Amino acid sequence: MVNTFSTVWNLYEQICIAALDNGDSNFANECITILLKKFPNSSRVGRLVGMQNEQCGKFEAALEVYNDLLKKNPANLMVLKRKVCVFKAMGDTKRQIEELNALLTQFPSEAASWLELGEVFLSVSDNTVRIVLFNVHYAYYLCILCNQQQEHLLLFQHVICSVFIRRRRTVLKRRCY
Repeated sequence: MVNTFSTVWNLYEQICIAALDNGDSNFANECITILLKKFPNSSRVGRLVGMQNEQCGKFEAALEVYNDLLKKNPANLMVLKRKVCVFKAMGDTKRQIEELNALLTQFPSEAASWLELGEVFLSVSDNTVRIVLFNVHYAYYLCILCNQQQEHLLLFQHVICSVFIRRRRTVLKRRCY
């Protein structure tokens, strides 16, 4: 039998996230107030408070909430991901890459973060195109290694591996001269 008590609170959390996604800050605030009364020291509710700050454009306040939550539990993956989202929303690509690298140092098999890092590298328009492309390929390659069972990633596996092999052969040929 399903524990209806925990299901109700999980439902509140999901409804709050949906309200934030749809821009209904009043309804999200009601949900957060109810959850804060029931779980005043919960990191999940704290994350919702940070997400509400993000939705309102208060990025510094959201970062403050997330940093406080990370002081209590530095391995909170969801909060680490939210920090990455804040820097993405702020348009701070450098900090976004730094946070993703820190996250991936702690959680090297986190495939979604490898994909995000690849997307960030692709968005960078820089004079160092070769380095950026190598980083993109490397991020996607590691994502595939972490998530081999997912069918949509298997499609890219052959392409990325063949690109690595071709690049490696080119580098080796250049070294022979």
